[in-house]
Amino acid sequence: MDVLQWTKRDHSGVSEMDETHAEFIALIKAIGGPRGAGDLRHLLRSLVEHTRVHFALESELMRTCRFPAAREHEDEHARVLGDLARYAAMADRGMPEMAKAFVCEYLPAWFRGHAATMDSALARCVKDQRKRRSK
Repeated sequence: MDVLQWTKRDHSGVSEMDETHAEFIALIKAIGGPRGAGDLRHLLRSLVEHTRVHFALESELMRTCRFPAAREHEDEHARVLGDLARYAAMADRGMPEMAKAFVCEYLPAWFRGHAATMDSALARCVKDQRKRRSK
């Protein structure tokens, strides 16, 4: 399946995560579309800010459910966010195509693997914790 085709089948069952994942993909798609350099820089800044909020939300979910792999998950987030911020800064310095290539070629494949492994494990932890609370 194409990573940029986010369907119900890809949903984790944790609405907060699913919403941020859909927004993340929408921003990647927008960056991959035909845009001028100014629009691209604006979209990249939007993606960086969205990703900060997205990862902070997941960090809060990890703390709430006492996710056992929180450190590894957060380390991965920090690495990707750092890379994304560096590429966005490159676009601001006149190299937008390098940033666009990172977002459109690397991020989709990274996200598909991350969602299928780390995020799905986090979603199970959150759902289990919410089930226990509701009893």
